[in-house]
Amino acid sequence: MSEFFRNRHALRRTAAAICGMMAAGYLAIAAGVAGMESTEDMNIVVFGIGAASIFLVGAALLLALDKRPLWAFGAVMQVMIAAMYLAVSSDRDPAFEAWGIGLRVLQVLLLVLLVLLAVRPVRAVRAEETPAAPDTSTTSSVR
Repeated sequence: MSEFFRNRHALRRTAAAICGMMAAGYLAIAAGVAGMESTEDMNIVVFGIGAASIFLVGAALLLALDKRPLWAFGAVMQVMIAAMYLAVSSDRDPAFEAWGIGLRVLQVLLLVLLVLLAVRPVRAVRAEETPAAPDTSTTSSVR
């Protein structure tokens, strides 16, 4: 297996970058760039900013923490978000848009990374991998 998939820090940074890209996509939707329009049921600005906020929080958590239960929760949330996208597709015209498919591709990549982070144990750092502390045993005493 490649070194990338063994490096939790690299996995977390990559997942955070994907969250950032997804947030940018949702902000583009909120700005009207995606061609979606508000309906009676949904205000597109509120939807886009809300979704972007969720992914920005996810990115911040990925950069700051390494908690396996949190990544498992994030993976479950990605599945739920994708399921909701599919569930409401029959109410949209067209049912699937290029921006939505693009976000789902990113979401699958994020899901894979979150699952890897959730199932793999956090490896304890061995003593020989940690930087050596300064040796204070040879301090001289004044008489």
